[in-house]
Amino acid sequence: MTTPSLVTKWAKACHADQLANYPPNNVATQLIAILDQVLSSRTSPTASASATANLVQSEHDITHGLSCLIDLFLFAAARNTSLDSLELLVSYLVELAKQPDAINEGPEPKVWDEGGGVMHEIPSGAPIIVEGKQLWSELPMLGWNITEWFQGPELWTHSHCNPTTPEVAAAKWKDMNKLIAVIARNPDAQVLPSLARYINLSRITLSMALEHSPNTRLGKNTAMHLPAAALWFSIAGGELERMCEAGEQKMAAGDVWAERVRDNGSGDSAVVDMTRLQFWKERLAELQQM
Repeated sequence: MTTPSLVTKWAKACHADQLANYPPNNVATQLIAILDQVLSSRTSPTASASATANLVQSEHDITHGLSCLIDLFLFAAARNTSLDSLELLVSYLVELAKQPDAINEGPEPKVWDEGGGVMHEIPSGAPIIVEGKQLWSELPMLGWNITEWFQGPELWTHSHCNPTTPEVAAAKWKDMNKLIAVIARNPDAQVLPSLARYINLSRITLSMALEHSPNTRLGKNTAMHLPAAALWFSIAGGELERMCEAGEQKMAAGDVWAERVRDNGSGDSAVVDMTRLQFWKERLAELQQM
């Protein structure tokens, strides 16, 4: 394989900064080329997902290719934050989850790496299961990688290695939520078990941003949280309504919301329902005017 001809600024920078010294047939280099083709619409999400599946499954160590894929997908989403770009990336993710469940079709065993030097063998003819999840329908490694980053903007301001300013942290947190909101509103994603419940993460963002008084730890950082909270209403407002109408989700109440429920004398402050949604809307409008 020759060095890929890259189109998007993200892919060019990624290749130059991180992979210039790698051989052209390196898995990460090839994945960057595939994501570049998705983002530039040179190749359909369906064709790109098929090429990705073939590439990852060709590796002896399945976790190597899979971890490169997840890392580069999230990196691409963090750098290409327009709705058009994110919708292309999410369509690609959907097509990955729709790929045929992977089987080791080679004559030799493959492995997946649990970490700490623990390797698990995947015999010839066996399904490829990583961390207890089937490749591809269950998208191994995606969920915990997203959860690891989904901890609020303080994750970036309090970083020991590379702390950012509050403004940069707010932007990063907003962009992370934007990706999740685009997944949550994608109709094809909602019928896939590995992608269907991402709307539930919205309750974390909204509670952190809108339910805490200024003297609390989260309340002191409200300005960093508000942009991410606002985008949920603009991007996935209908999905928020449906989640709250169902009333099946729970979220620990911040002090402002808990006090409101106590004052009303009824209700469970942990339930995510239409009453709480209305409070979020009113509280967002109030905080945006301050």
